[in-house]
Amino acid sequence: MNHRIYFGYKKSYIETPKRYQYQSIDKLPKLPSIQSDVKQSWKFGHKEQSTNLGVLSLPGQLMSGKQKINQDAIIVEKRLNFYGVADGHGVNGERVSGFIRITLPKYIEQSLLEPKETLINSILQTNNELVNNSKIETVMAGSTLCCGLIKLNRLYIANVGDSRCVLAKQIGNSWQTIELTKDQKPSREDEARRILKAGGRIAAQQDIYGNQVGPLRVWLKTLNAPGLAMTRAIGDRIGAQAGVIATPEITEYELTNEDKILVFASDGIWDFLSSQEVVSILSQCYGKNISAELAAQKLLNLAVDAWKRNSLARDDITCVVLYL
Repeated sequence: MNHRIYFGYKKSYIETPKRYQYQSIDKLPKLPSIQSDVKQSWKFGHKEQSTNLGVLSLPGQLMSGKQKINQDAIIVEKRLNFYGVADGHGVNGERVSGFIRITLPKYIEQSLLEPKETLINSILQTNNELVNNSKIETVMAGSTLCCGLIKLNRLYIANVGDSRCVLAKQIGNSWQTIELTKDQKPSREDEARRILKAGGRIAAQQDIYGNQVGPLRVWLKTLNAPGLAMTRAIGDRIGAQAGVIATPEITEYELTNEDKILVFASDGIWDFLSSQEVVSILSQCYGKNISAELAAQKLLNLAVDAWKRNSLARDDITCVVLYL
Protein backbone atom coordinates (compact mmCIF):
# COMPACT_ATOMS: atom_id res chain seq x y z
CA MET A 1 0.00 0.00 0.00
CA ASN A 2 1.24 3.41 -0.92
CA HIS A 3 -0.27 6.23 1.11
CA ARG A 4 1.20 9.69 0.62
CA ILE A 5 -0.07 13.16 1.36
CA TYR A 6 1.03 16.13 -0.72
CA PHE A 7 0.58 19.54 0.88
CA GLY A 8 -0.09 22.40 -1.49
CA TYR A 9 -0.03 25.89 -1.39
CA LYS A 10 -17.32 27.88 9.53
CA LYS A 11 -19.52 29.16 9.79
CA SER A 12 -20.69 32.34 11.53
CA TYR A 13 -23.24 33.37 8.91
CA ILE A 14 -27.02 33.43 9.34
CA GLU A 15 -28.82 31.37 6.71
CA THR A 16 -32.42 31.88 5.58
CA PRO A 17 -35.06 29.17 6.11
CA LYS A 18 -36.25 26.81 3.40
CA ARG A 19 -38.88 24.08 3.35
CA TYR A 20 -37.56 20.76 4.65
CA GLN A 21 -36.70 18.19 2.02
CA TYR A 22 -34.31 15.34 1.35
CA GLN A 23 -32.07 15.45 -1.68
CA SER A 24 -31.59 11.89 -2.83
CA ILE A 25 -29.58 10.68 -5.77
CA ASP A 26 -32.61 10.76 -8.06
CA LYS A 27 -33.72 14.28 -7.08
CA LEU A 28 -30.59 16.34 -7.70
CA PRO A 29 -31.04 19.16 -10.26
CA LYS A 30 -28.88 19.62 -13.33
CA LEU A 31 -27.31 16.17 -13.11
CA PRO A 32 -29.35 14.09 -15.56
CA SER A 33 -26.70 11.39 -15.69
CA ILE A 34 -27.30 10.39 -12.05
CA GLN A 35 -29.58 7.44 -11.37
CA SER A 36 -30.72 5.76 -8.19
CA ASP A 37 -28.58 2.84 -6.98
CA VAL A 38 -26.04 3.43 -9.73
CA LYS A 39 -23.62 0.68 -10.71
CA GLN A 40 -20.37 2.22 -11.94
CA SER A 41 -17.42 0.11 -13.02
CA TRP A 42 -13.80 0.75 -13.86
CA LYS A 43 -10.65 -1.26 -14.48
CA PHE A 44 -8.97 -2.38 -11.26
CA GLY A 45 -5.70 -3.96 -12.31
CA HIS A 46 -6.77 -6.78 -14.62
CA LYS A 47 -10.15 -7.31 -12.97
CA GLU A 48 -13.43 -5.53 -13.52
CA GLN A 49 -14.73 -4.03 -10.27
CA SER A 50 -18.12 -2.42 -9.62
CA THR A 51 -19.16 0.32 -7.22
CA ASN A 52 -22.55 0.65 -5.59
CA LEU A 53 -23.17 4.35 -5.08
CA GLY A 54 -25.48 6.08 -2.62
CA VAL A 55 -25.79 9.82 -1.98
CA LEU A 56 -28.05 11.82 0.30
CA SER A 57 -28.29 15.40 1.51
CA LEU A 58 -30.49 16.87 4.24
CA PRO A 59 -30.97 20.62 4.90
CA GLY A 60 -30.06 21.85 8.36
CA GLN A 61 -32.32 23.69 10.75
CA LEU A 62 -32.14 26.84 12.85
CA MET A 63 -32.48 26.84 16.64
CA SER A 64 -36.10 27.90 16.10
CA GLY A 65 -36.71 24.63 14.28
CA LYS A 66 -37.16 26.27 10.88
CA GLN A 67 -35.41 24.59 7.97
CA LYS A 68 -32.42 26.29 6.36
CA ILE A 69 -31.41 26.52 2.75
CA ASN A 70 -29.30 23.47 1.98
CA GLN A 71 -25.90 24.89 1.08
CA ASP A 72 -24.28 21.52 0.44
CA ALA A 73 -23.78 20.18 -3.08
CA ILE A 74 -23.08 16.64 -4.26
CA ILE A 75 -20.59 15.97 -7.06
CA VAL A 76 -21.06 12.76 -9.03
CA GLU A 77 -19.44 12.42 -12.44
CA LYS A 78 -19.46 8.74 -13.35
CA ARG A 79 -17.70 9.20 -16.68
CA LEU A 80 -14.70 10.67 -14.87
CA ASN A 81 -14.90 8.44 -11.78
CA PHE A 82 -15.06 11.74 -9.89
CA TYR A 83 -17.04 12.17 -6.66
CA GLY A 84 -17.26 14.63 -3.80
CA VAL A 85 -19.13 17.10 -1.64
CA ALA A 86 -19.03 20.90 -1.41
CA ASP A 87 -20.26 22.65 1.74
CA GLY A 88 -21.22 26.27 1.11
CA HIS A 89 -21.41 29.04 3.70
CA GLY A 90 -22.42 32.68 3.75
CA VAL A 91 -25.37 34.47 2.18
CA ASN A 92 -24.60 32.92 -1.22
CA GLY A 93 -23.19 29.62 0.03
CA GLU A 94 -25.62 27.44 -1.92
CA ARG A 95 -24.74 29.30 -5.12
CA VAL A 96 -21.02 28.84 -4.49
CA SER A 97 -21.28 25.10 -3.86
CA GLY A 98 -23.58 24.77 -6.87
CA PHE A 99 -21.07 26.64 -9.01
CA ILE A 100 -18.33 24.24 -7.90
CA ARG A 101 -20.50 21.20 -8.67
CA ILE A 102 -21.07 22.39 -12.23
CA THR A 103 -17.73 24.04 -13.03
CA LEU A 104 -15.07 21.84 -11.42
CA PRO A 105 -15.79 18.67 -13.45
CA LYS A 106 -15.38 20.68 -16.66
CA TYR A 107 -11.82 21.56 -15.70
CA ILE A 108 -11.14 18.03 -14.43
CA GLU A 109 -12.19 16.59 -17.78
CA GLN A 110 -9.69 18.72 -19.71
CA SER A 111 -6.69 16.77 -18.44
CA LEU A 112 -6.51 13.46 -16.56
CA LEU A 113 -2.93 12.52 -17.42
CA GLU A 114 -1.53 13.84 -14.14
CA PRO A 115 -4.33 13.45 -11.57
CA LYS A 116 -2.64 15.30 -8.71
CA GLU A 117 -1.82 18.33 -10.81
CA THR A 118 -5.22 18.13 -12.49
CA LEU A 119 -7.01 18.32 -9.15
CA ILE A 120 -4.92 21.22 -7.85
CA ASN A 121 -5.10 23.24 -11.05
CA SER A 122 -8.80 22.56 -11.63
CA ILE A 123 -9.74 23.65 -8.11
CA LEU A 124 -7.67 26.83 -8.38
CA GLN A 125 -9.16 27.57 -11.81
CA THR A 126 -12.66 27.04 -10.42
CA ASN A 127 -11.89 29.41 -7.55
CA ASN A 128 -10.49 32.02 -9.93
CA GLU A 129 -13.53 31.81 -12.21
CA LEU A 130 -15.88 32.02 -9.24
CA VAL A 131 -14.22 35.06 -7.71
CA ASN A 132 -13.34 36.98 -10.86
CA ASN A 133 -15.76 35.94 -13.60
CA SER A 134 -19.00 34.73 -12.03
CA LYS A 135 -21.93 36.89 -10.94
CA ILE A 136 -21.88 35.38 -7.44
CA GLU A 137 -20.86 37.77 -4.68
CA THR A 138 -18.12 36.05 -2.68
CA VAL A 139 -16.99 38.79 -0.31
CA MET A 140 -18.54 36.85 2.58
CA ALA A 141 -19.44 33.57 0.90
CA GLY A 142 -17.55 30.42 0.01
CA SER A 143 -17.46 26.65 0.21
CA THR A 144 -15.35 23.76 1.36
CA LEU A 145 -14.66 20.92 -1.05
CA CYS A 146 -13.68 17.28 -0.63
CA CYS A 147 -13.48 15.28 -3.84
CA GLY A 148 -11.73 12.32 -5.38
CA LEU A 149 -10.65 10.81 -8.69
CA ILE A 150 -10.33 7.08 -9.22
CA LYS A 151 -7.92 6.10 -11.98
CA LEU A 152 -7.21 2.42 -12.45
CA ASN A 153 -6.30 1.18 -8.97
CA ARG A 154 -5.26 4.57 -7.59
CA LEU A 155 -7.30 7.06 -5.64
CA TYR A 156 -6.56 10.80 -5.63
CA ILE A 157 -8.29 12.91 -2.99
CA ALA A 158 -8.36 16.71 -2.87
CA ASN A 159 -9.47 18.54 0.27
CA VAL A 160 -10.22 22.22 0.85
CA GLY A 161 -11.64 22.89 4.32
CA ASP A 162 -13.34 20.64 6.85
CA SER A 163 -15.36 18.18 4.83
CA ARG A 164 -13.75 14.74 4.97
CA CYS A 165 -13.03 11.55 3.05
CA VAL A 166 -12.70 8.24 4.90
CA LEU A 167 -11.90 4.75 3.63
CA ALA A 168 -13.03 1.48 5.23
CA LYS A 169 -10.64 -1.47 4.83
CA GLN A 170 -11.63 -5.02 5.68
CA ILE A 171 -8.83 -7.27 6.95
CA GLY A 172 -10.25 -10.68 7.74
CA ASN A 173 -13.20 -10.12 10.06
CA SER A 174 -12.03 -6.70 11.28
CA TRP A 175 -12.38 -3.25 9.78
CA GLN A 176 -9.79 -0.50 9.64
CA THR A 177 -10.59 3.22 9.38
CA ILE A 178 -8.32 5.29 7.14
CA GLU A 179 -8.78 9.06 7.07
CA LEU A 180 -7.71 10.20 3.62
CA THR A 181 -8.03 13.89 4.51
CA LYS A 182 -7.04 16.02 7.45
CA ASP A 183 -9.47 18.75 8.52
CA GLN A 184 -8.11 22.21 7.80
CA LYS A 185 -9.15 24.12 10.91
CA PRO A 186 -7.57 26.90 13.01
CA SER A 187 -6.96 24.33 15.76
CA ARG A 188 -4.47 22.55 13.46
CA GLU A 189 -1.04 23.88 14.37
CA ASP A 190 0.45 24.02 10.88
CA GLU A 191 -2.63 25.73 9.46
CA ALA A 192 -2.72 28.19 12.37
CA ARG A 193 0.92 29.14 11.74
CA ARG A 194 0.14 29.71 8.06
CA ILE A 195 -2.84 31.96 8.87
CA LEU A 196 -0.86 34.01 11.39
CA LYS A 197 2.06 34.35 8.99
CA ALA A 198 -0.35 35.65 6.34
CA GLY A 199 -1.57 38.38 8.71
CA GLY A 200 -4.77 36.75 9.92
CA ARG A 201 -5.98 36.34 13.48
CA ILE A 202 -7.29 33.23 15.23
CA ALA A 203 -9.77 33.40 18.10
CA ALA A 204 -13.08 31.97 19.22
CA GLN A 205 -16.19 34.11 19.31
CA GLN A 206 -17.05 35.73 22.64
CA ASP A 207 -20.35 36.14 24.46
CA ILE A 208 -21.42 39.38 26.14
CA TYR A 209 -19.35 38.45 29.20
CA GLY A 210 -16.17 37.90 27.20
CA ASN A 211 -16.26 34.12 27.44
CA GLN A 212 -15.09 32.09 24.47
CA VAL A 213 -17.93 30.42 22.55
CA GLY A 214 -17.60 27.71 19.93
CA PRO A 215 -14.57 26.70 17.85
CA LEU A 216 -11.54 28.76 16.90
CA ARG A 217 -12.16 30.96 13.85
CA VAL A 218 -10.17 32.97 11.32
CA TRP A 219 -10.47 36.77 11.42
CA LEU A 220 -8.85 39.78 9.86
CA LYS A 221 -6.23 41.28 12.12
CA THR A 222 -8.20 44.42 12.96
CA LEU A 223 -11.81 43.44 12.11
CA ASN A 224 -14.20 40.78 13.39
CA ALA A 225 -14.66 39.22 9.97
CA PRO A 226 -15.06 36.75 8.37
CA GLY A 227 -15.14 34.37 11.34
CA LEU A 228 -14.51 31.18 9.35
CA ALA A 229 -14.09 27.91 11.26
CA MET A 230 -11.86 26.52 8.51
CA THR A 231 -8.52 27.72 7.14
CA ARG A 232 -9.06 26.83 3.47
CA ALA A 233 -12.09 27.47 1.30
CA ILE A 234 -13.14 28.31 -2.24
CA GLY A 235 -14.44 31.87 -2.60
CA ASP A 236 -14.36 33.95 0.63
CA ARG A 237 -12.64 37.08 -0.64
CA ILE A 238 -12.48 38.58 2.86
CA GLY A 239 -11.12 35.32 4.20
CA ALA A 240 -8.38 35.36 1.56
CA GLN A 241 -7.11 38.62 3.12
CA ALA A 242 -6.69 36.72 6.41
CA GLY A 243 -4.78 33.83 4.81
CA VAL A 244 -7.65 31.52 3.82
CA ILE A 245 -6.62 29.78 0.59
CA ALA A 246 -8.29 27.54 -1.98
CA THR A 247 -5.24 25.34 -2.63
CA PRO A 248 -6.14 21.74 -1.79
CA GLU A 249 -4.17 19.13 0.09
CA ILE A 250 -3.82 16.04 -2.08
CA THR A 251 -3.80 12.42 -0.88
CA GLU A 252 -2.72 9.60 -3.18
CA TYR A 253 -3.77 6.10 -2.19
CA GLU A 254 -3.21 2.72 -3.83
CA LEU A 255 -6.40 0.65 -3.69
CA THR A 256 -6.37 -3.07 -2.93
CA ASN A 257 -9.07 -5.73 -2.73
CA GLU A 258 -9.27 -5.11 1.02
CA ASP A 259 -10.55 -1.55 0.48
CA LYS A 260 -14.33 -1.83 0.58
CA ILE A 261 -16.04 1.51 1.28
CA LEU A 262 -15.27 5.14 0.45
CA VAL A 263 -17.26 7.99 1.95
CA PHE A 264 -17.17 11.73 1.27
CA ALA A 265 -19.17 13.86 3.70
CA SER A 266 -19.69 17.45 4.78
CA ASP A 267 -18.97 18.43 8.36
CA GLY A 268 -22.62 17.94 9.21
CA ILE A 269 -21.61 14.28 9.51
CA TRP A 270 -18.29 14.79 11.25
CA ASP A 271 -19.26 17.41 13.85
CA PHE A 272 -20.69 14.76 16.17
CA LEU A 273 -19.60 11.47 14.63
CA SER A 274 -16.05 10.15 14.50
CA SER A 275 -14.57 8.52 11.43
CA GLN A 276 -14.58 5.22 13.31
CA GLU A 277 -18.30 5.51 14.07
CA VAL A 278 -19.04 6.21 10.42
CA VAL A 279 -17.01 3.20 9.29
CA SER A 280 -18.75 1.06 11.90
CA ILE A 281 -22.26 1.75 10.59
CA LEU A 282 -21.25 1.51 6.93
CA SER A 283 -19.31 -1.72 7.41
CA GLN A 284 -22.33 -3.28 9.11
CA CYS A 285 -24.42 -2.35 6.09
CA TYR A 286 -21.80 -3.69 3.71
CA GLY A 287 -21.56 -6.97 5.61
CA LYS A 288 -25.34 -7.43 5.47
CA ASN A 289 -25.45 -6.66 1.73
CA ILE A 290 -27.44 -3.49 2.38
CA SER A 291 -27.17 -1.17 -0.63
CA ALA A 292 -24.95 1.91 -0.48
CA GLU A 293 -28.05 4.04 -0.94
CA LEU A 294 -29.67 2.62 2.18
CA ALA A 295 -26.31 2.79 3.98
CA ALA A 296 -26.17 6.52 3.19
CA GLN A 297 -29.67 6.87 4.66
CA LYS A 298 -28.66 5.04 7.84
CA LEU A 299 -25.58 7.24 8.17
CA LEU A 300 -27.65 10.39 7.73
CA ASN A 301 -30.15 9.22 10.36
CA LEU A 302 -27.30 8.51 12.77
CA ALA A 303 -25.92 12.02 12.22
CA VAL A 304 -29.36 13.60 12.77
CA ASP A 305 -29.70 11.76 16.08
CA ALA A 306 -26.24 12.95 17.12
CA TRP A 307 -27.19 16.56 16.38
CA LYS A 308 -30.38 16.19 18.43
CA ARG A 309 -28.34 15.03 21.41
CA ASN A 310 -25.84 17.87 21.17
CA SER A 311 -27.49 20.95 19.66
CA LEU A 312 -30.79 22.76 19.19
CA ALA A 313 -29.72 23.62 15.63
CA ARG A 314 -28.41 21.34 12.90
CA ASP A 315 -26.01 21.82 10.02
CA ASP A 316 -26.68 20.53 6.50
CA ILE A 317 -25.77 16.85 6.29
CA THR A 318 -24.45 15.35 3.06
CA CYS A 319 -22.70 12.10 2.20
CA VAL A 320 -21.51 10.15 -0.83
CA VAL A 321 -21.02 6.43 -0.13
CA LEU A 322 -19.23 4.14 -2.58
CA TYR A 323 -18.86 0.40 -2.25
CA LEU A 324 -15.56 -0.46 -3.93
